[in-house]
Amino acid sequence: MSIKREVREGRDGFRVRAKKLIEGKYKYLDKTFATKQEAKDYEAKWLYEINSGIALDESNMTFGEYAQNWLDNLVGVAPTTRKGYQYKLNNLLPHMKHLRIKEIKNTHIKNVMRKLKERGYSARTMMHNFKIIKQVLDQALIDDVILRNPCATFKKTTNLKLEHHAKPKALSKDDQVRLVDHMKEQAEKGIYEHQVYVFTCMALYTGMRRGEIACLEWNDVDLDKNYIDVNKSVYYVDGEVGVKTTKTKAGIRMIKMDMRLAKIISEYKTAHKKFYLKQGIKPIHNWMFPTPNNELQQPNLWSHRICDAMKRLGMNHTLHELRHTHASNLLMYNFPLTELSMRLGHADPQITLRVYSHFVSGMESNIDDFMTKVGT
Repeated sequence: MSIKREVREGRDGFRVRAKKLIEGKYKYLDKTFATKQEAKDYEAKWLYEINSGIALDESNMTFGEYAQNWLDNLVGVAPTTRKGYQYKLNNLLPHMKHLRIKEIKNTHIKNVMRKLKERGYSARTMMHNFKIIKQVLDQALIDDVILRNPCATFKKTTNLKLEHHAKPKALSKDDQVRLVDHMKEQAEKGIYEHQVYVFTCMALYTGMRRGEIACLEWNDVDLDKNYIDVNKSVYYVDGEVGVKTTKTKAGIRMIKMDMRLAKIISEYKTAHKKFYLKQGIKPIHNWMFPTPNNELQQPNLWSHRICDAMKRLGMNHTLHELRHTHASNLLMYNFPLTELSMRLGHADPQITLRVYSHFVSGMESNIDDFMTKVGT
């Protein structure tokens, strides 16, 4: 292994050379860099990848081998995200598994997308699969396995439309009232119905994600100052429920409650304590919405319970659309965009504006009220 200074065409450079015997075969490194530090850094990276098994034999490398290795060594992703990536990769492998990664061209990617379309995949699903291909080839480009990423010109050379930006649906004002009234009426039946009522109100009145609500602890809720401390989320993978950090760093936030929601939670807290005292169960955890065994419930359960209630009321909506409804309600009444972005846990207010700037049916502003003020 060596790093030597070289002058080529009147320009200084530093050439790093190395070789390593792995499983009876030599792997070679021979590259030139502008500075000695860049050469040292690359040499260290190359040795790490060789010794850890990340580096593959470039002469016979296939997309399937490289992609699976990329996913297996991906760090900093949640178990649910990793599982989703694996599912999408499995969709692609039948069409790309045996392609040598150095030989993949724009045409190959177009053919794969067409095959997915022929199988009935939606534009949204195709877009997600395309992103996996691009991420894998982006890494291959960084690792100097390929000279350019053929995904870069995909949209310019195909008539396939992958972008899909369907506007989220929000509940009308009347449907919001009907849903809350129904849930409140059901809450009188018992503690579990009471849980669903409170969960629904929290989703509608705070815009929190279901995973964020599902793993709230009582010490996350300040009923004196009317704040909710959002600092974690629940996930369900392979039959196990666990807790992870929020979706993004911006997801860690403090949400101000209105007096109506604070009252609903306060009443539920009293009922919650009475239920466990009556059952003779000593709480092991501090969860707000536990199972009968006082453990975390999987997030899908809340979606099913609330969607079932909506269907009984003749509504075609999902639990996540209560989050959209909350954002739409506030936008309709000129709630500051930057504050709404922080409230929803978005990293950028532009995300909020792009996704939630739709109108709730039955709540549109009267244009005449504004135009008369503009003048003639």
